[in-house]
This record gives sequence, C-alpha cells and structure tokens, in this order.
Amino acid sequence: MTKRKDERKELLKTDEFKAALESGISQTKESPRVVIGGTIAAFAVLGLVFFFMSYRQQAANAAAGEVYQIEAPLNAQLDDERDKFDFSSGAQKFEQALVEADKKIPSLSGVALQQALLLKANCLVALGRQNEVVDIYQKVLKGDSRYHVFANKGLADYYFANKEYDQALSYYEKLAKAGSAFPKLEDFVNYHRARCLQAKNDLTQARSLANAVIDRYKDKEVAERPPIYRKVETLLNELDEAAPASDAGAGA
Repeated sequence: MTKRKDERKELLKTDEFKAALESGISQTKESPRVVIGGTIAAFAVLGLVFFFMSYRQQAANAAAGEVYQIEAPLNAQLDDERDKFDFSSGAQKFEQALVEADKKIPSLSGVALQQALLLKANCLVALGRQNEVVDIYQKVLKGDSRYHVFANKGLADYYFANKEYDQALSYYEKLAKAGSAFPKLEDFVNYHRARCLQAKNDLTQARSLANAVIDRYKDKEVAERPPIYRKVETLLNELDEAAPASDAGAGA
C-alpha cells in the first residue's frame, strides 16, 4: 500500500472524518457548483467510505464486493503504477466510477444499494451533473436510516445552492435530527439554517441560530473553538450590517 493510501486510511478515522465534514460544510456563499461540490463531495465521499469500510467488515459478501467495484476508481492514485486504473484527469475517475455504478445498481438492494446510490450521486456532482442527484437521494431516503444523514445533507445543499431556501431549510431540519450519530452536527446545521434565513431576510431568526453556536463556545479558549465558530462570527457581522443597529443589538 502506498503512502498516499495509508494517509487516506488515516483520514477515515472518526476524528479526521469530522474535520473533513467541518471543512466541507462550512462553505461561504459560492456558486451552486462550488457549494454542492465542496459540501456534498466531501460529505458523501469521505462519509460514505467511512461507513462502507465498517459495512465491509460486517458483511463481506457479494453485494459489498459489487459496491467496492464502484468505489475502486475513486481510490486509485494517478501516480501509483500498481493501480489497474490509468487516468489522465481526475474527471475520468468519476466517469469510470459512474459507469460501474450504473452497471451494479440494478442488481443491488438494501444497504449496498444505498451505498452505491450515494457513490453515484457524488460522481454526478463531481462531473457537474447536479440536477440528476435529487432522485438518487430520495431513493437513499427509502432505505436504512444510517444513510439518511448523507441524503438529507446532499438535498439541503442542493436546494440551498439553487436558492430554494424553504426546501433547503426542511432538509437541514431533518439533518438536525441526526445529532445522536453526529453530536457536533448541530452547530453546522444551525449555521446553514441561519444562512437560509439570512437569504430569506429573516434576520432575527438567523441571528438566534447563529448565537446558539457562539454561546456554546464563547467561554472556551480561542484554540479550542472549532472552525465553524469563525464562520458564524462572520455571518453575525453580515447580519449586523444588514439590520438596523437596534435590531442587531436585540439578538445579541
């Protein structure tokens, strides 16, 4: 196994996974492609592979092997001669994985199907085909609840990027219910819900959600505050600039 693959394996440990989630979820206002690509891709790929590795340990069967064939191109390294894949560009990885997904998905069911669908959604996003992911995420939501967090996050980000803020809010609120599996997810969800409310010009509610994150960490040392804290501070500054001084002070 190459050094890069060792590093990738380390990245999939729980703490590193959360750090990668944080980086992906804390995007600022960007174009739909950047937002979806940055958040869904980081969330879906890293998160999915994390759970997929766990699943493979518990169910080393034919279905898991089929899903692994979809994931395999994504694990391949451009400079690793021992990999059977030969890519001249990163996009070709996703194209190959998408081909594999379309071949495997019709024969899959259960958890393996959800994993394959999430991998397919990530490939579509990476290839700029975001409009095709909604139906895929909806199918994921019909299966095992362990994977709903990824589908809800993907749908929330999709609708936010397309400025459909009511839809985005509904999925961010569903995502909030995953707090038992991802304890720190509440901060990220509150941040994104606040972003949606900001876009809807509901500044009071947006500030309330942002302050909930600030209040959680304001008594901690700066070094102990997560990166999301700085994002929320920036958001609060934007809210204060957009509102009359009296209104801004009311929500502090």
